[in-house]
Amino acid sequence: TKKIRESKKEVKALGFVNQKELHGNQSPTVDLDFFTLKDTNWHYKPGGHIVNNFINENYDILICLDTESSLPIKYILAASKANFRVGKYENHNKIFFDSFNNFPRL
Repeated sequence: TKKIRESKKEVKALGFVNQKELHGNQSPTVDLDFFTLKDTNWHYKPGGHIVNNFINENYDILICLDTESSLPIKYILAASKANFRVGKYENHNKIFFDSFNNFPRL
């Protein structure tokens, strides 16, 4: 993280806590926010200002580190305005991510 900050890259992380409350070690910071089950509706669609701000930001790259294929994260992936989305390849999740064939060549 220090190396990224030194290179003047902006990084924002959003974590999903699959419980109603955050635990003591899950404190939001400038670069890291969390949302919980309380921020989802009855069919697990996430909402609230933290989620909506993240979705509406035009990030260059969205890197998904979700290993459980949670519905709230899938919603964010589908709704995000990020230019490029990458994550763990699973056949049933490939619609949420961009192909490296579409990655711009430098």
